[in-house]
Amino acid sequence: MKAVSIFLILLISVTFEQDNSHYLTYSYHGDFCDNNNPCKEGFVCQYNRCYTPYESKNLDTLGIHEGRVCEESNPDCIKMNSKTEEDKGENVTSIKLIFGGSVSMNQKAYLSGVKYDHTLNYDHLFNHISSIIKDADLSFIEQETVFDVDEPNRYEEANQHMPKELGDALATAGFNVILHANIHAFEQNEKGIKNTLEFWRTKYPFIQNLGISATVEESQKDYIIYTKDDLKIGIINSACGDFNTIPGDMEYMVNSLNLRKVEEIVKKVKSEVDFLIFYLNWGDKEYYLPSRTQIRIAKILAWHGVDLIIGNMPNVIFPVSYLKPESGKEILVFWSVGSLIGNNALKYHCLGALANVIITKKNGKAYISSHSLIPIISHQIQNEFSFYKFSDYTLDLGYKTDEEFSMDKVKNKCKNAFGPLADC
Repeated sequence: MKAVSIFLILLISVTFEQDNSHYLTYSYHGDFCDNNNPCKEGFVCQYNRCYTPYESKNLDTLGIHEGRVCEESNPDCIKMNSKTEEDKGENVTSIKLIFGGSVSMNQKAYLSGVKYDHTLNYDHLFNHISSIIKDADLSFIEQETVFDVDEPNRYEEANQHMPKELGDALATAGFNVILHANIHAFEQNEKGIKNTLEFWRTKYPFIQNLGISATVEESQKDYIIYTKDDLKIGIINSACGDFNTIPGDMEYMVNSLNLRKVEEIVKKVKSEVDFLIFYLNWGDKEYYLPSRTQIRIAKILAWHGVDLIIGNMPNVIFPVSYLKPESGKEILVFWSVGSLIGNNALKYHCLGALANVIITKKNGKAYISSHSLIPIISHQIQNEFSFYKFSDYTLDLGYKTDEEFSMDKVKNKCKNAFGPLADC
């Protein structure tokens, strides 16, 4: 029996692979569920996702509940409010955000950009979804690996780097905030970080970078503030993990999470903005639901005043849920938005999604007016590799990847993977 992985393009992918500890086994583990859509035999529906009984019994104390976008916790309400509705009235401002998960490189994606003259170009990856990316005020992507340093234009799966031409494609697609804080950021040492920052700042100065710094002074201002009319939002990018390979005098180069200092930075940025977002690279590749450590971190961030948490790391989609700390406000958490392109060998018609969030300020108060997932399909055949909006994908395209392609099967998997937060 084949296995299915769920990856967010924000892009996220659901792939058909052999069993591997890094992938969800094709056992309906992680599928959406509710009263009308029960889990298959052997699984328990909890927090709108199917888990094993062992996992389920350990969830009760985590302090999370159903993912929703309105006060009433029911699927009809979720579906109704997951689509953007324009607020009307005076003094209303909204900022639209798109989160596209992480990108590194895999062999199929690399080969799709190799031209006859041995040059590289990856614009084709995002041509069919760039309108979605450009439609947002801010479009985020996590650059999981730095650019080539010693051997440009060469792909080796064991090496954690990507060609600069993929950076060109991200800029052309419309991503305007690049997030870098993760455990792979220092794989090419100091030279890799400085080389990556120089590329973005020199060639695309209008694109903002977060999570890595070339100097100590830069690291002390490693956050951005975006203003639209009277609405200001702040974004902080940090990472959890083992950073022991970074020399002590260079620790400033990657923004690793320090809970003893998080109050200071949150308080500083929060004083300047109406709404604060914390993007975290965290989690464990062995698990497909929030760990107790993640819950603890999220509660601390919420208690200090963070308004929205976007997480990533395991390269798979986690449930989207609200978290209610023992004290403090309720907070929305995208526990993991998954992987757009990674070192995993993606296959055929891989299902994914972009995370879509609307922040609105009305009568002086900033809040999340809508959040949803925009489903997409990763189309791969021979050296072809590109992403399509789910609603634009056709049977003719599907048959090119698999003679047994079925749109109904993909639609069912979309509904199971994302639930009512995505219009499948």
